Amino acid sequence: MSRFVAPRPNASALLQRQAKPRNPLVAPALKRLAGRHQTGNLRQQATRQLREQLKTLDSP
Repeated sequence: MSRFVAPRPNASALLQRQAKPRNPLVAPALKRLAGRHQTGNLRQQATRQLREQLKTLDSP
């Protein structure tokens, strides 16, 4: 005699339920995307320029 086996839950249905945040303040934070950090780029450029200037000053 065979027994009835319940079907396994759909994986996509589980993911949709888990993706829903419990805290309403979390939803906008999850939709935000990180932007480019321009300050690091400017700092690197300034460091390169300073290094080049120092090289030109040091060479006779």
